[in-house]
Amino acid sequence: MKLSKAYFIPLFFTIIFFSCNGGQLREVYTDSAKSGKTNTEMSNNTDTELATVSKKTIQEDIRIFFQQSTQHVNLQIFISKEAIKESSNQAIRNLGKTIVDNETALFNQLKSIAIEKNIALSMEANQSIQDVLSTIISKNGKFSEQAYLNWVIETSINRIKQYEKTNQQFSDRDIQQFITTSISILKQHQNAAEALK
Repeated sequence: MKLSKAYFIPLFFTIIFFSCNGGQLREVYTDSAKSGKTNTEMSNNTDTELATVSKKTIQEDIRIFFQQSTQHVNLQIFISKEAIKESSNQAIRNLGKTIVDNETALFNQLKSIAIEKNIALSMEANQSIQDVLSTIISKNGKFSEQAYLNWVIETSINRIKQYEKTNQQFSDRDIQQFITTSISILKQHQNAAEALK
């Protein structure tokens, strides 16, 4: 029996199609067969791995945030204690005491959250204390009240910007509460320092 041209042409193209695409089909099913898993299971595993990586990244970002916050707090406390001790201006000393009290309260709040989340806090300052002191104490060894006020204003502004940016990254309520409290206190420090200039 002879095939007519009407049957031969569709058959010809069908053979070509499966010849060209068969390799791709075999490759897909071969990968699944090698792993012993279906394509759906392989996709689910990938999603799980991505979620694990994402979680680790968030945890690392939180750890860095806690370390930086601790360093900022400790630096503020140390420098403001110097202001209390060295300044001859009672208003400056009062500001220094207010900052020490507020930053100590922030540190205690930060420490409490860190304990809950099993995060170790570093007590080192994020900037060399000597570098800061060199900008506040003049060459003749006298404490510069204006330099201290400028430093309080500048660091408050920078920390507020950092916290506002960080607040958008974390959904953790404890961290968000700490950031909200910190921003409010830092604005008070900034305003008080500006009023004394």
